[in-house]
Amino acid sequence: MDLRYVLHGEQEFRFYGEPIRAGDQLRVSVWIEPVTEKQGRRGGTMRFGRVVTDFVDAAGAVRARARSTTIETELPQ
Repeated sequence: MDLRYVLHGEQEFRFYGEPIRAGDQLRVSVWIEPVTEKQGRRGGTMRFGRVVTDFVDAAGAVRARARSTTIETELPQ
């Protein structure tokens, strides 16, 4: 992605089970969902990339999940 044409689309956090507390040890797992494209209303293509981050406790339970969406607008013609 060309950072000159990148926008922050959205960010979301979800928490599961008991609240996370200071001292809890969590393992972090990060992956990128498939990039999608959409035609923009003002012309040009927009590419959407989504990064998902899971925070997992010692028992293997997901305690929190973060999703962040990045949008790249098409380069000017």
